[in-house]
Amino acid sequence: MTIHDRATNPADRAPHWAAHLRDPTARERVLRLLAEHTRHYESGAQFINEDDTLNAIVCVLSGWVSISKVSETGQIQIIDFGMPGDLYDLTSADGHTTPLNVTVVSNATVASVPRALWRSLVIDYPEIERLSRDHAASAMSRVSERMLRLGKGSAEERIAYGFLELGVRLADSSGQRSNCYDVPLTQLLLAEWLGLSSVHVCRTLQSLHTRGAVEVSGHMKICVMDADALTKIAGVSFDTLAQEISPPH
Repeated sequence: MTIHDRATNPADRAPHWAAHLRDPTARERVLRLLAEHTRHYESGAQFINEDDTLNAIVCVLSGWVSISKVSETGQIQIIDFGMPGDLYDLTSADGHTTPLNVTVVSNATVASVPRALWRSLVIDYPEIERLSRDHAASAMSRVSERMLRLGKGSAEERIAYGFLELGVRLADSSGQRSNCYDVPLTQLLLAEWLGLSSVHVCRTLQSLHTRGAVEVSGHMKICVMDADALTKIAGVSFDTLAQEISPPH
């Protein structure tokens, strides 16, 4: 496991939302602040642990991370996947510890900006406050939608919803919507995200494939073959979901 103090590619330091900041001074300060607090982590690195002291705002600049809880028996529940551009305040109500674990799914560049410095930005530039609020709201919306399926939905509903959520988020970060997309996930990670066993995920993917709804190949390419069937199984449309969980630019 290797951790580098700085990202080697300057492009990694520019989250997609920074380009939409109207104030050029705000944009410059944000980019400088992120660059000054950036580290690169290799896949498998767990760089935030439950009960750690954390006085920072976390921004994923490249790669994917998983945000999770672990039970006393070692069962992992992934709460969310952090993708490029995502902002998180992972501090608990006490204001200085975190109740979560953050693990790198694919090589990732992450900025951990001290809370005091981020608060100064928010005070100076109201649009950054709006940006932080929008990211928190979108995260809450997608976790709420997923929780509904985890608590009340079948395995097919969970996976159908999960694939739609991934499609929305990937379209949001790339600016283009595609029926096929690559994700750095395994069936085990899908299982830990959707509250299923790996065996159940495998069987359900086969069922969805047989029904002509999705096709999953490689490590891991997801193709939505019948969007209408998938949205019907999930109980939500792509456009409605996009409105709920995509932070506005």
